[in-house]
Amino acid sequence: KGVKPFHFTIATEKSQKSTPGMFITGVEGDVQKPDKLVGSGTAAYSGSPVKINVVVEGSSQFWTDPASGKWGPMPSELNMATFFDPSKGMADILGNVKGLTADGTENVDGTDTYMLKGTVPATALKSLPSDVPGTGDISTTLWVGAGDFLLRKSALVGPRLSGAPADVAALVTIKDLHKAVTVQTPVIH
Repeated sequence: KGVKPFHFTIATEKSQKSTPGMFITGVEGDVQKPDKLVGSGTAAYSGSPVKINVVVEGSSQFWTDPASGKWGPMPSELNMATFFDPSKGMADILGNVKGLTADGTENVDGTDTYMLKGTVPATALKSLPSDVPGTGDISTTLWVGAGDFLLRKSALVGPRLSGAPADVAALVTIKDLHKAVTVQTPVIH
């Protein structure tokens, strides 16, 4: 909660089974808490690859439309700001991890970390897209800084979207903690 700016990447690996609708394959960007985010992402929509850019500033969220490539308001069901909100998103996930056990150490981007394994109930993902199933547990591995106890990486393995394969994995990496971030709201014509 105390880290204001940081850089993040989200990489999603899917199994051979295709997923319905839009499947996010990767996102990279910068966050300036409490309410600014700039990033770009790749996704598969009905099997076709698409690229988008995203800017969040306060309650205003913009994206480059996957079809036209032009800037416009982001659909309300894709609320990027909640993922890094201190009281939602990753905070919900971290606050609801159960069965946590130590699983060794690993260096993540130059930081020594403790690896911790556990599970997260699907209900902890409620601030993510609305079609996250509300039952079952999702396996998770957390990489926490050995010197500062800040989250550096998180892996979630399990279906976060209705109809997604059971072995789909998402890896969130956080780095450049406290490094200044510039967010410019796009001009929309």
